[in-house]
Amino acid sequence: MASAVGKELEELCTNYEQMELDGVATGEVYTQLLAIYLLQNDICNAKFLWKRMPDDIKNSTPEAASLWTLGCHMWKRDYVGIYASLNQEWSSLTQPYIISLKGREKFQDKVFRLCERAYTSIKKDDLAAYLGMTVTDAVSVAVSQGWTLDSASGFLAPKRSEPVTKDIPLTSEQELALLTDYVSFLEN
Repeated sequence: MASAVGKELEELCTNYEQMELDGVATGEVYTQLLAIYLLQNDICNAKFLWKRMPDDIKNSTPEAASLWTLGCHMWKRDYVGIYASLNQEWSSLTQPYIISLKGREKFQDKVFRLCERAYTSIKKDDLAAYLGMTVTDAVSVAVSQGWTLDSASGFLAPKRSEPVTKDIPLTSEQELALLTDYVSFLEN
C-alpha cells in the first residue's frame, strides 16, 4: 500500500513539474509541488523551486511561504521550528501532505531512529525537543522501544538493536562518479 501511495505521489510530482515547465503552473501547483518535495525530504529541490517561483506567486500565496519556512527549518535541522511549523493551521490544499509528514512513520520515527543510533545517552528534555513531544510522552515512547531511563540523572540510554558498523570507504572511481553526479545535478 505504501508503495502505491509513493508511486501516486511521484506521478503527481511529475505532473506538477511538467506544468511548471509548460508555464501553466499556478500558485496552487507551486504550493503542492513544494509540499511534495518536503514530504519526500527533497530539500534541495524544494529550495530550487522556491528560488525559481515567480515573485507574484510568492507574494500572493502565503501558504507557500509557510511551507518554505518549514523547509528552512528542515534544512537547518531545527526540530523545534519544524514542529512549530507543522502544528500551525494548514489549508485543505496542503493539509494531507503535512499530516503525512507529521505522521510517526515519517518524520518523528526517522528522528527517533537517528537519536537511537547517534547517542549512547541523551537528556530526556533533548529527546522531547527532537521529537516535538512533552517530556513525559518522549520518555514513554523511548521506554516502550527498550530504552532505559536513569531517573537520578534524567538521561535515557538507547537500546542497541544492531551493532554499529563502519562504512566501507569508496574507491577513487566511486568518489569521482559521485562528484560528477553532484556537479551534473547543480548544472542542470
